[in-house]
This record gives sequence, C-alpha cells and structure tokens, in this order.
Amino acid sequence: MSHFTVVVCIEDPERLEAALAPFDENREVEPYRDYEEGEPARFWAVGALREGEGLNPDDATLTWQQVADAYNERYRQDEDPMLVDESGRAYVVSTRNPDAKWDYWRIGGRWGGAFPYRQELGGEVIKPERDWDPRGASVGDVPRAH
Repeated sequence: MSHFTVVVCIEDPERLEAALAPFDENREVEPYRDYEEGEPARFWAVGALREGEGLNPDDATLTWQQVADAYNERYRQDEDPMLVDESGRAYVVSTRNPDAKWDYWRIGGRWGGAFPYRQELGGEVIKPERDWDPRGASVGDVPRAH
C-alpha cells in the first residue's frame, strides 16, 4: 500500500469526485490482456512451484507455457487462469482498472494543511477536516469520501 499527496485544481468542487473517478481501483473496465513482464524464471511463483511442480528458476529454457501450466494447476484451477499468447507471452484477462491509483480519498487526507496558500484566496480553498482518522480506527475502518 502506498500513500501520496495529490493536488487537484478544479473550478467546480462538485466535479471533484468525477475528476478522481478514472483512478479508482474499484472501477472495473472492459476485459483486457494484462501481460506479465520479464522472463518466466523471474515470475514470483516460480520459486514456490520449484518443489511440487518441478520448475527450476535457474533453468534458462523455462517457458511461459511451463510456468502458466504449473501456476494454474496450483493456484488458479479454472478461475482466471494465466494464458500464453501465440508469441509465447503470458497474460491474465483482467477487469482491474489499469489507471488505478487509490482505493479511497479524503480532502486533506493525512496531509491536511501541507500546502500553503495565500490568505486572500483562502475562501477558494477546500479545507480538510481537522481529524479525519477517528481515535483508535485503523486506515481500513475509515469510510471512503465518495
């Protein structure tokens, strides 16, 4: 998980939610091929698949098809399998938002007051709530702002 500060400059505060919506990790998109990067031997599961499925991360001839077969057998069965295209590249079909940057947002967030502004423009600044984390609550308990 990561946290970061974003400044959104927008004329109409009522449009803030719409401006941030494209980056919501909970927004599903049309299915697309989400390709694996790098070499098959460097795939995260190869080390775990070494024993039961006989994959060797030191084997320079390891193919994505071998990795996909072993990965699907152990982790996926019939649900969202790893596939391999005609060129030998591995992918999964995903509906995860590839532009996702956040799972929730709050005006001011944890960094309320981090950005100074000129006092004469203070009426145009949307100010954060003073304490947005209720005492004793974990981040997962904080309600989404949208």
